[in-house]
Amino acid sequence: FLIFPIVLFTTHTTCGYFCFSCHSNSLKLISLTLPTTLVIGTLTSLFVIPSMFIRFSRNRELNNSWINKFVELYSIKNNLRYPKIYVTDNQAPLAFSFKTFKSAIFLSIGLLELSAKKEIEAVLLHEFAHIRQNSSFLKLSHSVLKLFSPFSIFYKFDHNSNKEEKSADDYVVTIQKSNRHLLSAQRKLQQF
Repeated sequence: FLIFPIVLFTTHTTCGYFCFSCHSNSLKLISLTLPTTLVIGTLTSLFVIPSMFIRFSRNRELNNSWINKFVELYSIKNNLRYPKIYVTDNQAPLAFSFKTFKSAIFLSIGLLELSAKKEIEAVLLHEFAHIRQNSSFLKLSHSVLKLFSPFSIFYKFDHNSNKEEKSADDYVVTIQKSNRHLLSAQRKLQQF
């Protein structure tokens, strides 16, 4: 919605410059502008915003040897590119991940301070499972389809994040052979 006026102005100016009929026809102008805005908005949210988040927020790359070795090991086991691990300056325990061209996992200082080693491993495995599933991309694409697709009237575009969370939790339990550390980490996240 923020991009629409810019694209509208640019399309209007371009149509006028090249003497196209869309310059004087508002319906044609909007029919050209709306799809272009959706494409630009989607690409921006997939690639530009995550990159800006990494560059301009107060995150720093984690240089913890055991965490980096742990993530490298599971990257190799799953035949995926090594995701960068970032620490956020937040006292609340939180973790999230996303995947664009490069994968990234974010851990807060609060999470690292409150959690034991096995709990941090459980959180890393959980986020690693989301990267394997392309969860961030799927959440975004389903949201866009649900909001803007004319077919959403006839067909329910539903993205079940509970299913993804359960699948990520199952991955942790498969690797750690127990849900004890995962449940402990989840309790700490919920209590804060």
